[in-house]
Amino acid sequence: DNKIDAMVITVGHPSGLIQEASTACDVVLLNVAGPEVDKLVADNAYYRHATIPGGTYRGTDADVSTFGVGATFVSSTKTPAETVQAVVAAVFDNFEDFKKLHPAFAVLTKEKMVGDDGSAPLHDGAARYYRAAGLLAAAEVPAEELTGAEVPAAELTGAEVPAEDLTAAEVPAEELTGAEVPAEDLTAADVPAEDLTAAEVPAEDLTAAETPAEELTPAETPAEGTDGG
Repeated sequence: DNKIDAMVITVGHPSGLIQEASTACDVVLLNVAGPEVDKLVADNAYYRHATIPGGTYRGTDADVSTFGVGATFVSSTKTPAETVQAVVAAVFDNFEDFKKLHPAFAVLTKEKMVGDDGSAPLHDGAARYYRAAGLLAAAEVPAEELTGAEVPAAELTGAEVPAEDLTAAEVPAEELTGAEVPAEDLTAADVPAEDLTAAEVPAEDLTAAETPAEELTPAETPAEGTDGG
């Protein structure tokens, strides 16, 4: 309507608003680039260099260099990890179909989406999916954020998960004590003999040195400890 000479807009392309404007009048898209833009993008993880492909709008046949913001899917920290993991799986397990939903999605890659710094910390549910899919290594997330379900058992130590969640298979035997696994799962090989009690190991596995003398029978006691009567 000839009411403005220029405008600045942040929007995903192609934009219906710009398509309408470029159809109603002559429009020129300007390149927004240079050292100042490079520094802005470098200093702020949520900004991205971007290119508007030539032919996207009437009157703009060549590519246009610009910058914009990366879109981030944000959830509450109260959202269960299982829910977030399911949402991420819905996108990444159907990635090619997802990219067809909007032209702006066409340039997306899984690796770049996971690797780019977001505007909020990574939710545990998303981290679980990314690690299971091989897109995120356990080393990339602080140990205090990990749980036994998120990391292969071979990578776990007693410091990473509560003792009650550990099993003998997850921690080297020399690090186990009777407090870490149910008594019925322990064997003499798991715990030093001096830490064992008769209640922790089947009687047939005990030796005279491991059982109090008052619990021994003549069959279990050395000959010199019994009388001939």
